[in-house]
Amino acid sequence: MMQLRQWMPKSWKERRGADRAAENDKEAQREGLNAGVFALRAALILLLCVGVVVLLKYAVEHRRYTTYEVVSSEEREDSVSSYTYVGGRVLRYSADGATLMKQNMDLIWSQAYDMTQPTVVTKKKTIAIYDRRGSAVYTFDETGMLGSFRTEAPILFADVTENGSVALGYEEGSGVRIGYYTPAGAEIAVISSQLSSGGCPIALAVSENGENLAVSYVTADNGTIGSRLSFYNKTSIIYNTHLLVTPAGRKSQSQHLPD
Repeated sequence: MMQLRQWMPKSWKERRGADRAAENDKEAQREGLNAGVFALRAALILLLCVGVVVLLKYAVEHRRYTTYEVVSSEEREDSVSSYTYVGGRVLRYSADGATLMKQNMDLIWSQAYDMTQPTVVTKKKTIAIYDRRGSAVYTFDETGMLGSFRTEAPILFADVTENGSVALGYEEGSGVRIGYYTPAGAEIAVISSQLSSGGCPIALAVSENGENLAVSYVTADNGTIGSRLSFYNKTSIIYNTHLLVTPAGRKSQSQHLPD
């Protein structure tokens, strides 16, 4: 009897320990299963989000409009006018003049001029209209004309600043001269370029505030055609072989673009 009493508590303790170990194993399995389910749910949600984004992108890129609403309209009085959108306004221009209108076609201002090939450049709400291969330049904002002037040589390309100053490229002998002018035509600065001096300007762009100017050049070196982009500011900085000078002829110290 004594041996049985001693054996029974020991067997009970062993069974209790085994049950506890089994319960721990089940708990670990449940935790692992829960972690797997959580990871699977996260992956499904991520996949669903990616699918929604892809579908939305496809829908936006391939959407088709079946109806439209006419906000405003106007009968064209001629077949030679061109139109462009400037600062929430509609600009109509032709060889005879330009008109700025609201979106409902109410007149804001109208200006007559005489050009052969009117070309428009804009900067926010500022407009410059110049006669390509001609000499006339007109600048405007939403209130009306800021100024006008004529150049001494045919204009090839141009850009305008927000305050109405104009940068022009026009013919100069065998090269192209860059001129920088106020809306009234007062010279701010010039860049004189000859084809033999390292390049001929073919395009330009001026910053909104008018402080910086970028000019693209085509170059010819031993029969090889290349290109170069130079940057200037109106405080007369020299880049490479091209000099920006003020009307008074003041020159600055030479600085070169980094390689």
